[in-house]
Amino acid sequence: MRETINLENNTYALGLTSEVVYLQKPYWCNLTERQLKLSLIRPRHYFSYDKKACWPLLIFLCGGAFQKMDRNVHMPELTYFAERGYVVANVEYSVLPYTEFPEPLEEIKAAIRFLRAHGEKFGIQKEKVVIMGESAGGYLAALVAATNGDPQYETGNYLEESSAVQLAVPFYPPTNLALMEKPSNLRVRTDNFPDVCSLVTENTVPMYMIHGTADDQVPFAQSIRLYDKLQEKGVEKSQLTLIEGANHADALCYKPEIKQRILEFLSRNL
Repeated sequence: MRETINLENNTYALGLTSEVVYLQKPYWCNLTERQLKLSLIRPRHYFSYDKKACWPLLIFLCGGAFQKMDRNVHMPELTYFAERGYVVANVEYSVLPYTEFPEPLEEIKAAIRFLRAHGEKFGIQKEKVVIMGESAGGYLAALVAATNGDPQYETGNYLEESSAVQLAVPFYPPTNLALMEKPSNLRVRTDNFPDVCSLVTENTVPMYMIHGTADDQVPFAQSIRLYDKLQEKGVEKSQLTLIEGANHADALCYKPEIKQRILEFLSRNL
C-alpha cells in the first residue's frame, strides 16, 4: 500500500543525552576524582526544521535505600513527561557508605545550578524547575524543596545560579527515618538525616506526594505527616494521593492516571 498523509507540525523529536558530567569531586583519600553524571531527555535542536523551544525542567532522583541508585532506570516511565513539554533530567548522587549526609543534598543542588547555567544549551526554562524522586530519592526531593535558599548546602560550582525548585513530587518518601524500623539490610548510618517536616515553613513550595496504602517498606503515614505539616504551614496547594493496596515502588504508582494527576498539578502550579 502506498499513501501520502498530512500531519500537524506540532510535535518534537526527543533525544537522549546520557553522559553529562555535572560535578567532579574528590574521592579515595582525595587522591582521585569521581565524576557525577546526569542524563537528559530533551527536544532535538539540530535541523533547521526542528522546533526551537525552552521547556520547564523536571529533575528525577532514583531511590535505593540510600545505598545504591541508577540514574537511568526510570527513564522509560519519565518519557511521558518529556512528550508533554518537559526537559527531564535524571541526576546521579552519591550513596552510602561512600558518602555522608549532607553530601547527596549538596550534589543535587549542584546539579540544579549546573542545569540552570546551561539552560540555553539544553532548552530549559530556568524559572520553572520541578524536583521528583522515589523512595530515598523521594526523601531527597522533598529535602531539596524544604531547604530552598538555605546557603549551608550550597557548595561547588555555578554558585551564581539558584538551586531553588518551584515544586516537588515525592513518590512514597520516608520523611523521618527515626520513626521507621531500620531495614536489616541497611548497615549504614542514617541518624544524621534530618526530619523533612522540621524544615517546612510557610515559604516551602507545594509538594504532591504519591504513596501506596500497602507499602511494607515506607509506611504511608510518612507521607501523611509531611502533607499535614505542609497544610499546617499554609502550603495549601500541596496534595497527597494514597493508592489503595499499592506496595512500595508498585507499578500502580506509575499508571497513566497517576502521571496525568501529576501533570495537572504541575500545570496548575508552575
